[in-house]
Amino acid sequence: MKQDFFFLSPVLVVKVTNQNLDEVAEWCGGEVGETESRRKQGAMDKYVWVPTPKGNQTSWAFPGMFVTKRLVITMQGKLKATWAVFRRDYFEKNYFDSPEAATAATWEREHDEAAHLKEPVTVNVSVGDAMHDALAEIRKIAAASGANVTINVVEEESTEEIQTPGTEVQQVDGFPTPNSENFAEGDENQPELPIETEEIPALFEHNHMLSERCDEAGCGADRYIDGEHFFTDKVVNTTGDEEVIRDRQVAK
Repeated sequence: MKQDFFFLSPVLVVKVTNQNLDEVAEWCGGEVGETESRRKQGAMDKYVWVPTPKGNQTSWAFPGMFVTKRLVITMQGKLKATWAVFRRDYFEKNYFDSPEAATAATWEREHDEAAHLKEPVTVNVSVGDAMHDALAEIRKIAAASGANVTINVVEEESTEEIQTPGTEVQQVDGFPTPNSENFAEGDENQPELPIETEEIPALFEHNHMLSERCDEAGCGADRYIDGEHFFTDKVVNTTGDEEVIRDRQVAK
């Protein structure tokens, strides 16, 4: 399939300001109008009504907006001017001062992005670095809360033991160890040894007061998950149905 680029006629552009409203209206054959201001109660905002094809409210060009004039050739071979109004954010993203700039920002960008998607992506994650960053964040939250928090990092050690002849049977809380002579190696009936674990409550930072709702304040934390919740004025410790609230002490 053969594809070629064609080009429309250049567009003539005028930016509307508070000083050139009358000039823009005369240039495009429109008129200056007023409407109740949405920014200042009781005030009126001026705009230029531009004779766009639709002729509706999208034809209102307020200061800071752009009015464009394009020349087209009708089916009868005559020149005809068409007008359009654009907001600044859209205009600055889609209109360019040269064909080279327009091509680089659109067609060449599409080509580069498509080529980038085809490239293999490799992501390397260091568990050690991730753990270090997580602990640093926990320490920062704990320091801001004024709480006396001690963080211990315990690495899991191998529980395998080398059984040597003559080793006595050891008891752990009344249970023989798995390498005891009372159990054969690989016996599925071996009891699991009781392991003492201490549950560390999760920490959550809220960027608003306790009396404010998380969703209304744009907070990313979940208020109803068990753990330590640090609001700007209070600290809430939630465990199951129990909730302890205390004033937050922020270091000065």
